[in-house]
Amino acid sequence: MPPFSKTTMLTPTPKPSPRPIPSGKKTFSVSSGKKTGPQFQGGAIDPYDPTMKGTQTISVTIVSTKPVTTATLTMQTDTKTKKVPMEIVSGTSTNGVWEGTWTVDDSYLYTYVATITVTDGTESNKIDLTLR
Repeated sequence: MPPFSKTTMLTPTPKPSPRPIPSGKKTFSVSSGKKTGPQFQGGAIDPYDPTMKGTQTISVTIVSTKPVTTATLTMQTDTKTKKVPMEIVSGTSTNGVWEGTWTVDDSYLYTYVATITVTDGTESNKIDLTLR
């Protein structure tokens, strides 16, 4: 007869419930301590709560003494990170609204962060928007 062995049962640690988030289009304002280079002046997230396979557009007003050369939106969700180029949709390269649209292909129950990085060819600036 084989000897008895003690079996240990492992219980997974449950994750806390995700925090609720708003729905629809939401605007935001930005305050930056950086005084040189491109500056953010606020924007919008539309919709704040996109559905799986749906799209979300994030726009931001950027003001710079030199023309903005690139703006990039990086979306971080529960298991993925996606970079999206932003394009100017109104105004000029020194005072304009830049927009990036991405398709949701991952959950965002615990990690939901939008990072916008902008450069004017010489200096750059970045904001992190923690959405959840």
